[in-house]
This record gives sequence, structure tokens and C-alpha cells, in this order.
Amino acid sequence: MPKNEILYKHYDQESLDRQYNNRLNVPDHEVHTQNWERLSRETEKAFAPFTGIPFGNLSGEILDIFPSKTPHSKVLVFIHGGYWYKHQPSDFHFVAKAFEQYGITTVLIGYPLMPANSMEQLVASCGKAITWITKNISEFGGDPDQLYVVGHSAGGHLALSLAAEFSDKKFPMTAIKGFCGISGLYNLRPVQLSNVNQFIGITPEEAKRNSPLNLQPAATCRMILAYGEKETAEYHDQSRELFLGWTEKGAKIELLEIQDANHFSIVETMLDRTSPLHVSLRRLLEISIH
Repeated sequence: MPKNEILYKHYDQESLDRQYNNRLNVPDHEVHTQNWERLSRETEKAFAPFTGIPFGNLSGEILDIFPSKTPHSKVLVFIHGGYWYKHQPSDFHFVAKAFEQYGITTVLIGYPLMPANSMEQLVASCGKAITWITKNISEFGGDPDQLYVVGHSAGGHLALSLAAEFSDKKFPMTAIKGFCGISGLYNLRPVQLSNVNQFIGITPEEAKRNSPLNLQPAATCRMILAYGEKETAEYHDQSRELFLGWTEKGAKIELLEIQDANHFSIVETMLDRTSPLHVSLRRLLEISIH
């Protein structure tokens, strides 16, 4: 391909790669990941999680559960990011601290990673996790009919994929009362064209059929699409385009730009009771403050 040839929208290869290189765009990204590590270990010490609970036979199919002390509690299900090929639930245990104060149980999903597994397997695995949760979360004090699915980055893609129509959906959609994608990836075409694809290896056809933007929304519950002001234009477009596309198809979606937030700091704002993301999630979970 000739240098500077337009590859997608107005982007050539170099500029498209930069749009999806979050570490390059956030020079102090290690400060955030170190903060995640510290907060996650503190959260584990403060609460008594059940970790490494298997829900399937594939590598990585585990759940980490932070039960609430409130009986029949609402359940926040969190799906981590990492461009579908890295990270694990324990890297994001700090998320459980965000809504524990309101009596919310938090479940973090671990899923098989790419490229050893296909994108379809990852989506199906997350669906399998939801099925397990609906059948078993009552044993941990959670209400199986009040699940709220939240995902960050690639986890946002997986979360909204669960809200879309796909052929082998087996979990009860009515159990999920809300979805939230944080800095999610909903159109995989530019991702497949970027150098991210060297880590996940998807074809153009796989990108097309696994993009929520190309699918019909199946969920009728409320949804949030949030992105950071300081993220790249493509990350802004990922949420805006899904918002427009699914709103036209009848979905109930709130679009939220988090001021001064980048791809890493945005997920940390969940812990701040005054932050727009925390407040919006509180509304989604219908948490009343007394």
C-alpha cells in the first residue's frame, strides 16, 4: 500500500493506528494501571470476594464475585477491556468498590482471550457467564432478575454485543435491566484495519458480523454510552455512531462525554460519587440516595 493512502474515513495507516493506540495517546498510562493495581488490592482486602469461580470449560472462563451485605441485591456485571487479548478480572477489582456503598453486588467476568479464540467465542462466553449468573447469583445474595452489564473498552463491545441480536443467545434478556459501554468499540472495521489487528487477527467478515453498529438492538432496557473528552476522535465516533444508529432503531440510550477523561482515567471516575459517569450509572441502577 502506498504511504499516505487513505485507508478509512480521512485516515491513512499511520494516523489510523494512532487513533487506536491508547498508550501512545496517554503518555502517563502506567500511572493509571498502577493505580488500578493498588485500588484493586485494597478492594480485595476491604471486602471478601469469591474469586476464580468457573462458569465454562474454556481457559479464562471465570467469575470474581463481590457479594453485597444487602439480601437480594442488584448485580453490576463488569466486563474488562484490553483489546480482547489481555487483562483479567483481578486487574479491575477496584470497580467493586464503586457501588458497594449502595448495597450492590459486583461480578467481574473473565473470558477466553484472542487470538487463540474467535470474537464469536468471546461474545458467546460472556453470554454463558450471564446464564451462570442468573442461575447461581442468588447463592451469593444477588437478585438474578436485576443485572446491569457494564464494560470498558473491548469490554464495552462485549457488553453491547449482549444487547444486540445474535443467533445463539441463550441467556434470559429480561434479567438484564441496563447496559453501559465505557469507551467501547462498536464498529470493528477500523480496528481490523489498524495495527491492533496484529494481536487479534480478525478478518473483514468477522469485523462486520461482530460489530454492534451493524446489528439490531435486542435489549429494550436503558443504556449508557460514555467516552472521555480526551480520547481520540475515533473513540468519540465509536460511541456517537452507535448512539445514532441504535436510537434510530428504537433503543433507549444516553450519550455521555466525560470531561477531562482519557481512555484510562474514565473507568476510575466510577469511584467518584460526584462524577457524571457515577451519577449516570446510579440512575441506571435506580439507586436512591437518602
